[in-house]
Formats: sequence, C-alpha cells, structure tokens
Amino acid sequence: MLGGWRNTVVRWRTAQRSIAVVRQGDSLVIEADLAPPNRLCRVLVVPRGDPGRVWWAGEPDPASGRVVLPLPELLRVFESHRSGATPTPEGRPKPLFATAVLELVGPAFGTLDAPARTGLSGFRSARVCALTSVASAGGVLTAYVSAKGNLTLRFGDDVPPVVGSGSVTRIRDAATSWELRGTLDPLNAEVDGGELVLVGRRTDDRITVPAAFTEVADHGLRHHGHRRYRFRATIRDTDLLGRFARPELLDAHFLVRASGIEAPLEVPLRRVAPSARLDLPGSVFSDGDRAVEVRAYRTFKARAFALEVRPIDADAAAVAQAPLRHAVRLRLRSRRHPVWLVGERPETAQDTGLALFEYLRDNHPEIDARYVIAADSPDRDRLGDSDVVLFGSREHVESTLAASRIISSHHADYLLATRRRGFQRAVRARRVFLQHGIMGTKNMVRNYGYDAPGFTAEQIIVSSDRERRMIEEDFGWPARRVALTGLSRHDRLFGEGRAPERRLLIMPTWRDWLRSAEDVVTSEFAAEWHALLDSPEFSAFLVDNDLEADFYLHANMQAYSDLLTFPNVNLLRHGDLDVQDLLLRSMVMLTDYTSAAIDFSFLDRPVVYYQFDRSRFLGPRPSHFDLDAELPGEIAMTPAEVMDALRLAAAREFTISPEARRKATALTRFRDTGARERIVEAVRATPRRRLIPPMVRDLMETSSRVAERARKDRRYVRVRDRVRVPLVRRAYGLARRLPRSGAIVLESNLGRDTGDSPRAIFDELVRRGSDRSLRWVVTGGVAAPDGATGLVRGSLRYVWALGRASVWIDNQNMPSWMRRPEATVYVQTWHGTPLKRMLHDLDEIVGRDEGYVDRVDTMIGEWSYLLSPSAWATERFRSALRYDGEVLELGYPRNDVLADDRAVQRATQVRRRLGLARSKKVLVYAPTFRDDQRVGTKFRFSIALDLERLLAAVGTTHEIIVRLHPIVRGKVRLPRGVHNGALGGISMEDLLATADVLVTDYSSVMFDFAVTGRPMAFFVPDLAHYRDELRGFYLDFEKEAPGPLVEDTDGLIEVLRDPEGLAAYEPMLTEFRRRFCPLDDGHAAERVVDRLVADGVPLLPRITG
Repeated sequence: MLGGWRNTVVRWRTAQRSIAVVRQGDSLVIEADLAPPNRLCRVLVVPRGDPGRVWWAGEPDPASGRVVLPLPELLRVFESHRSGATPTPEGRPKPLFATAVLELVGPAFGTLDAPARTGLSGFRSARVCALTSVASAGGVLTAYVSAKGNLTLRFGDDVPPVVGSGSVTRIRDAATSWELRGTLDPLNAEVDGGELVLVGRRTDDRITVPAAFTEVADHGLRHHGHRRYRFRATIRDTDLLGRFARPELLDAHFLVRASGIEAPLEVPLRRVAPSARLDLPGSVFSDGDRAVEVRAYRTFKARAFALEVRPIDADAAAVAQAPLRHAVRLRLRSRRHPVWLVGERPETAQDTGLALFEYLRDNHPEIDARYVIAADSPDRDRLGDSDVVLFGSREHVESTLAASRIISSHHADYLLATRRRGFQRAVRARRVFLQHGIMGTKNMVRNYGYDAPGFTAEQIIVSSDRERRMIEEDFGWPARRVALTGLSRHDRLFGEGRAPERRLLIMPTWRDWLRSAEDVVTSEFAAEWHALLDSPEFSAFLVDNDLEADFYLHANMQAYSDLLTFPNVNLLRHGDLDVQDLLLRSMVMLTDYTSAAIDFSFLDRPVVYYQFDRSRFLGPRPSHFDLDAELPGEIAMTPAEVMDALRLAAAREFTISPEARRKATALTRFRDTGARERIVEAVRATPRRRLIPPMVRDLMETSSRVAERARKDRRYVRVRDRVRVPLVRRAYGLARRLPRSGAIVLESNLGRDTGDSPRAIFDELVRRGSDRSLRWVVTGGVAAPDGATGLVRGSLRYVWALGRASVWIDNQNMPSWMRRPEATVYVQTWHGTPLKRMLHDLDEIVGRDEGYVDRVDTMIGEWSYLLSPSAWATERFRSALRYDGEVLELGYPRNDVLADDRAVQRATQVRRRLGLARSKKVLVYAPTFRDDQRVGTKFRFSIALDLERLLAAVGTTHEIIVRLHPIVRGKVRLPRGVHNGALGGISMEDLLATADVLVTDYSSVMFDFAVTGRPMAFFVPDLAHYRDELRGFYLDFEKEAPGPLVEDTDGLIEVLRDPEGLAAYEPMLTEFRRRFCPLDDGHAAERVVDRLVADGVPLLPRITG
C-alpha cells in the first residue's frame, strides 16, 4: 500500500522500552523489554558490510524470552570465515567484524515474514555488561558496544583497542600545579584505574601523571550501555621543569586498566568542553634555577586538547610573569631606535627571516634588528654574536616586549618568549608574515587566512600579482595589508648567478598524517620514494648523466631522516647546508609539492613533481592553483612517469622548458635583488594592529560551533521553525505575486553540487551569451559556477529569488510546499533513466514517511516540462510519476560531455586532479543507494565490495575511484590507494568520461556510461533482495544488463582480469545504447535550449529592432 512507512521512528522508540545484555559464563544473554504485543523473534549475527548474509541466528527461550549467544560456538563460526579474509601487509588475516541484529515483530514493527531490524541504539535504555572476550588457538573473539551503539563481535589476534575518548571540562591552575578535570568515555569497558600520559610530539618523551576515576551512575542506561567516568589528574611543576631543552608540544591520552583485559587500554583525551575553551590557562613555573612556560591549547586539525611547553631562563621568569610592569619601560627605551624582532622557527636560520635580518644588520643601522634562535640550533653559528637573541632568555622576553615589529617567516607566535594570554596582551608589536614560500599549492586558508583562528598578522608579503589576488580573494586579506615585494630570499637567487653543479636535488615536503617513526616506515610516502630511488632505472640515470643525488627532508620530518636511506643518494640533514645553497648548486630538482620548487624554477632549471598521493595531500579543500596549468614543471604520478620526465630534462641539457618558464614568470613580478629593501619599506608602513586578537577569534569560532550544534538540536529546530517557516513562506507568497524578474534559477541534487543536466543547460546558456540573471542554488561549501550568483538553499534570498524567477531548472524537486508562480516555467531535467521501479509502479514504498507520495505528486503537478532521453524512458515516467504534462524527448544534456570531443579533455583533468597514473586504466565504482539502509531521515550505505582485496588484485593495472549516490550521507572510509570521487567538486559526468570500466549495481549511471561504448560490470550481491523486496526493475535486468553480473569480490576480480570476456558484451552494449540512449549524441543541451526558446521560454538575450 502506497505511503505505508513501516519503520516509523516514533513508533519504534515508543515500543522499544529497554534492553539488557549480560554475561553468564561463556555466553551473552540478551533480554528485550518491548511494549506488548511486540516481541523479539530472533537475534542474527551479520557480517559487517554484507547485511544480506547471516552467520548465526538464535531464537528466544519460550519461557523467559531471552536469547543466548554462546561465545565458544560463535568463536568457531568466526574461525571458519577467517580463512578467506584479506591478509594484512604483514601476512596475517585481517580481523573480522559482525553485528548482533535484533529482529522485532508486532504492530510497531512488522510480521514474521518482514520483521524490523535494529540494534541497541533503538532502545530507550540499555544495560550492557563490560567488554567481553573469549580466546582459542586461532584468535580472540571480543564482544563490545561500538560508538554507534551496535553490539559488535570482532575476531582477531588480540583484544581490540577501545575507541573511546576523554574530554577536559575544567583546568584549575595554581602556583605550582594544574588540576585537570573532565570525563572519560571508554565505551563499555569497565575502568579499574589508570594514568594520564603526556607524550612529546618531537621527542616522544613521556610524562605519566596519576589519575583518579569515578563512574557516573546510570549513564549507560541512556547511552546504549556506554560507561562514563569523571577523572581528576594533577600536573605538577616538577613534572616539567628541566625536562625540555626546546619548545615541545605534548599530546594527552589515558592508559587505563579495564576489567577482564590484561593490557592497558589507550584512550585519547580528544575534546575540550566549550566551557573550558573560554579560558585555557597558561602558567610560568620556576624553582629559582629553572623555569618553564606551559600553555593549554587545542590542536589545529582535530581541535584536541594539548599542551605547549617552552623552557625559559630562570631570570626571565620574573619578567614573563609580570609583563605589564616592564613593557612600557622597555618600549620607551627603544623609542628612537625601534626594535624589529626577526626569525623563523626557533631552531632555524636559513629562510626568508635570515635573509631579511642580515640585510637589516648590514644596511639599516637605524633599526635595532634582533634574530631569535635556539641555543642548540644547528644554524646558530652562522648568525655570529651580533644582535642575536637566544630563545627563552631574559633578553628574548624583554626584546619581545620592546619590539615595534615582529617579522616572521612562519607563525609570529613562534618568536614570542611565551604565549600566555597575559603576556600577549603586553606585546604591542605589529606582526609581519614574510612567508616561507609562494602560497598556493595546498589550501592553507585555515592556517593563514585573515580570519583563521589562532593566527594573526598585520601584513603579509607576496611575490606576484597572481599570489596577491589569491591572498585577497581566497584568504580574505584586505588589499592594504598585502605587500607585493617578492620574498627576501629571492634576492640571492637572482643575484649570485652561480653555475650549477651536476647534482639532482630531491626535496619532498612533509605530510601532516605522518606523526611517528612507525607512521613513516609503514607509509605510502616511504614506499613510493623507495620504489623510485631504489630502482635500477634511477641508478642508471644518475650514472648516464654523471649526476649526484641529494635527498633533503622538510624541517617537519627531519627527525625521521635516518629512516629514509637510499643507495647512490646522499642524505642531507638540517644544518649540513643552507637550503638556498642547495638550490643554487643543483642542476635539476625532484619534489612533490614544496614551494621551494617554484624558487628553483626562477633559476631557469627544470623541476619534476612526483605527486603519487595528490588527492590525499590536497585533502577536501582544493588547491588555489590549477596544478597542471600553473606549476612550473613536469608532473608525474608513477616512478615510470618520473623517469620519463627526468630523461626529457636531460635531453634538454637540464634547461627549463619554454612552457615551464612561462609558468614560472607568472609567479613572480620581480627578477631583481631589491626584494629586501621593498620589504623594509613595506614593514615601516605596516598598518595598525588588528582590533580582534587571535584568542578572541578562537573564542568566536568556538561560539559559532556551539551555535551550529545548537541549531541541530530538535528543540531549537522546533522553536525556529515556528518562527522562521511562516516568515519564509510569507516572503515567498509575496514574491510570487510580483512581476517576473527574468532570472533563471538552477539547482542540482538539492544544492549539493552544480552538475548534472542543469549544469549542461547552464553552460549552453553561457555559451550563447544569455543576458539573464543566472542563479545557482547551493548548500554550505558548494560554490556557484563562474557567471552565476549563489543562493543558499532555504535562505530568505533563496525563496525570494525563486518566487520572482522566470525559469526554474532542477533535477530533483523544489521544496514541496512551494507552488510555482503561474508565469514561471519549471523545467524538470530528472536525474537518470529509470531502471528501478518508482513511486506509483511500486506495490509498497520502503524507507519513506507516510506523506512522501502525496508530496511528490504535488510537486510533479508543478512541472512545466520533463526531459526524457528516450521513448522507453518516457513511457516509464508517464506510468511511475503519473505525469500528463509536456515531455521533451531530446536526450540528457548531462551526457553531452560523454559523446563529444570534451570527454578526452575532461578525463585528463580528472586524472590530474586525483593524481591517477597515466599508465593505468580507471575503474569507477558507483553503486546506488538502498531504501532500507536508512538512519532517521538520512540514507547510509555499507560497501559490500572488498576494496582492499580488489586493490591488491588489480591495483597494478587499475586506479580505483569510488563514488556513492548523492543521497547517501556520512563519511566514506576508503582504503589507502582508493580514490574518493566525491572530493574536489568533480562531477559524475567527468568521472564517467574518465572511466575505462564502470562497476555499478542498479544505478542509472549504466545508461549514461553506455554512451561511451566502454565495458561495465555489475556487482550485485543482493540482487534477489533488491529485485523481489525493495524496488524491482523495468527490464529483465539479469538478461539485458550490458555486462557480467557478479555476486562477490572474487567474481569481480575474475571479470576484470578477463578483458576479452568484457569485450564479448560489445554487441549487447551497442543494442543497449540504441534502445535506451539513442539521443545522447553530444547535442542534447542545444536541442533543449532551442525547444524552450521556440516555446517562448525567456532564456536568451532579448532580440530588439
């Protein structure tokens, strides 16, 4: 029956009263309390990622209603399944995971033939025993409650680590100690005791602090059996004094002892409660002989709790503790001879800071320039004794207070003697960010944006008009605070004119996910560089070209230099040579993303970029550059491509190519030796100090996050909607009565992207020079395309624009309450050829609420036109949607790119953006969503395909990209080496243009991909369930699908290894294309626009005269 949503959340929550999971001997006993006459009918053990399979099933005892899970029996079940599991890199079988699923029947749930499935999280209260394990010779079976509230069974070589966390709620700072208070959430582990451990990020030094724990009573009843403890730990001055010679960052975690588990559990201290963020303390501890500053802060990416420790001299402590008492006196003393504090990181002197300092010292005696350096820095001796300030000394503290300018190549806070808020308030210097390289390769807005939390500067130095635009537009800096001078270190590059030696400089940058020696040794970073530099081809290249190779790691990875050694390559460490000397003496550079490569290109010497991990390195925020169009060198993705690029450079006698030189020229305005003097003049004219200091911006960010979280609270939403919904609807009602604005509003996938057929029509309108106002509906983080104005979905501007627009173009539906204005034309492009049955062609709709069909019917009635790719699709649309309006059977505009000469160009761009090897084929895996995989109002998707096994089998010949249906929400965790096709704003059409083979299931992308004529395969492990229970099909899928159907990963691997077998489907694919996409010839958007214009729809320039 249409509209019958069996799994109504409210009904479930009312019926699911409580659940108990207790251990009795070697068994777990589950007892569910349900509102009569509802009852528990079975408990299933279902493997993770394959909900259609059942490994074990148990029914309740007729007398007690309890279900017993015998752990020894389950242990044998897991042992039988583990033999075929994918091994780890060390050769051991991977752990197996399964979930205990409860099947419920009754009026609130369903019948015995179609019971409802749920986990512990569906019950209003839960009492669960502590984490439980049983062992055998084959491994350990552990039962625990996952973070999402599922009773999970894991079989592996050991007890799994608890994925819990701690949160700091209060820090009480005293004269000689800090007391930390907070909460610890170790899931359902029962804590007997433990310690707080502080770990040095640079030194790995560990400080252990006793901690006391008190369990919060009945917390587990309301949180799926998860336990919570309150903790208290005291860090004393004796734990820190004399322990560190340099500034150090300390991460925090707990080592807790848990009942029934031999090894201590490591639980990270991740969060800082909002109330504690408002006043994170800083203190100076001193015993008369030694002193140290300690400051609490939140880490940049994870926003986790951490400590920064800075050793300072004992005689500096008194000044640091009472800065206001000394600041005025020190500034008055230096009034006629202004102090400029210059530096980089405390341990370095070889970049833009050093270049400017030496120039000031030699050419500007009227300025009291002082360079900050750590006493044990390898670069200390090159500075001499004049005007050098040792980090942490009394002179350093006084210089910081006296300074009128703080000039740094990195974060200016690196140069502060202490970072306590009280001390920072006493500092009156204007801060200048010299930069340590030309910005743009990696998106650094969160680090150096004008409003970035924790970062502040009054002025930033840039090198080119291109960089200036980027800093102003992308980073949000006001134009008056951006100084175009060139970098201070460039003067030496352009001035020396030194002939290069026959040396190849290898200079990779750092990775923020490599935080320990183990991370580095087991990383893709190490594996890829070894694959290249250990190869016979590379060694032969050095010999053939009489080259010596030098390998120099980024400063952030210098601690791991000894872990990366290569034959025939010299390993250089910090202090061996100045970076500028390395550039000047080298003939060719091999790097990945370092900005020093741009400097090197200014010497008119070739650069080769080895970007094997581009998509991971760049992350979800795109580069400010078009890397392929703007980086001044050859870009390679595999060792073979690197060697090809190096051989090309050798064939040119190691001179830069004309194209690379053109790119390099665009990245600097000046090719002279005057950058340092231009910087001095700019620093003199630095604008006034900013009114909002970084700690206030950090609090503002915290406040906005708290507000954002509150906005998602159901209580807030109810109150907001009572006020906002009537206001929005009244605004729309007024707008729809006004004259049409002439605007064209476009939307794709509810504003989550700017692609699909609406984008193809938009591009056609732009190509024809439409003078209409083009508006794109977007959601947070999605940018409107060039030539269009963005409208945030749901905003007042959005409803006002829709109410007055002349044309709507959409591929899903506008909000169901909106009635189209009578004079507005609504073009519904739809979002795919229908394979699976829809709406009125279904006997029952699963996973939708009771009003879903009525809402959709109402919106269908608002359409003016519906696009269709074929007569076959039109017939299905008429039937399923009961649409009797005008259908434009003209092909799908979104497929134009697949049928014309743009496909090759788009494919090349996607390969570059994702860092795909040119020598490999591209496999795109694009499954559709499942109506029964839904949590609340959001769809989830469990990937049944074993991507790690697939990668291991075909990764040498194929690049694998995964793209889930846009309706699926939540994070996608993919194995290393598998690319996420949803990142970077890449459209589905561009991915299909790139694919050499498509793997899908029941998605309509099969019809789109058929336009390319390339092979496809269908991974359908749940075919019977999907066909018979969920949706069903409009065609005989098993007979007419234009490729092989496989039910498991091994079957797919076998298909991909048999290209001849795939090619045998070519006649079927040709017939499939003729039947289902006969009009997708590359001109559908043209035909759609032509037809709409012919019908009088206002799309193009008005013709006058």
